[in-house]
Amino acid sequence: MKAAAVGALLCALLMAPAPAENPEQSALLVAGRRHQVHLIPAGGGRAVDSFDLGFEEKARGMCVDATRQRLYLSAGADVIGYDLAARQVLWRTTLDARPADRLELSPDGSRLFVPSGFALGPGSLFILRAADGQLVGTPQREGVPGRAHNALLSHHGRTLWLSGRASPWLSEFRVEGDAVQPVRQLGPCASSIRPFVVGPRVIYAEADGLSGFQVLSRESGRVVATIATPPADTPAHPTHHECPCHGVGLSPDGRELWLVDSEHDRLVVFGASDAACPTLGVIGVGNDPGWINFSPDGRYVYPSTGEVIDRHSRRVVGSLQDAAGRVVASEKIVPVRLQGRSFRWAGRQWGLPAP
Repeated sequence: MKAAAVGALLCALLMAPAPAENPEQSALLVAGRRHQVHLIPAGGGRAVDSFDLGFEEKARGMCVDATRQRLYLSAGADVIGYDLAARQVLWRTTLDARPADRLELSPDGSRLFVPSGFALGPGSLFILRAADGQLVGTPQREGVPGRAHNALLSHHGRTLWLSGRASPWLSEFRVEGDAVQPVRQLGPCASSIRPFVVGPRVIYAEADGLSGFQVLSRESGRVVATIATPPADTPAHPTHHECPCHGVGLSPDGRELWLVDSEHDRLVVFGASDAACPTLGVIGVGNDPGWINFSPDGRYVYPSTGEVIDRHSRRVVGSLQDAAGRVVASEKIVPVRLQGRSFRWAGRQWGLPAP
């Protein structure tokens, strides 16, 4: 009986599928201060690789196309196309922008949508071919808010939302191939719109001078609720973004809204709903946070101050570091999955619910 059992076990082991030599690994691409984009494990720690894009000014936006192994980054007046596999800059396009702001990539990887920047009064939107960085047509100006700042595409890529530092209205466009068509203006919010995030039925938007956020109905286009942050234990301080709250994200399951309270160095967690949004928790972070993102499985939260937070315990469990162990504080964080050295999947620079 023993011999038979051993034989059966050996047979089972021989017939079992061999483990994958290079299982997929979750990581983050994080834009550093100058030149470098770091590849950091999803749970934090030191960078395992870095890519030199040669940018001098602060990165303003970053998108990744895993299918083509491409990374796109805006910094200063430039948009850069980079080949992650060949580790080289493919193209660099200089725009009439101040700066080329938080850009977006179409789901099929063919087009880039680039706002003209928060420092430029008349707003415009540039559409570039992702393959070579060439401008497609003339810049879009109709319907574009002044000081155009943040662009966000829907998951299917047929709708684009655009905010500007000079407008309390959120502009909505219909994407039609190489062009966008103005559809409507949502709002008005309390003042000029800062970061926002789009859910299935509502949009959550921050605004200049507002300690909290506003909820806009996607059906009516109007503000339906204004939610204030809870009282803080410390006094407010000036922020480099010149607004109380800068950064907002929805968890991948769509159940929680995480708000960056920049002037109090904390994150505030709300229940995501169409109006009420109860406060669920508060987490202290480093000085002057300005953005937030999530791991695709919803396990980790990444504020721009470099901490790695366990979403369920709401405790800091690590930090994002460069290869030398220095904390990387960045508002440009894109979740990715790799197999060996090949990028298999890429998320987005926004904290958005899964499609």
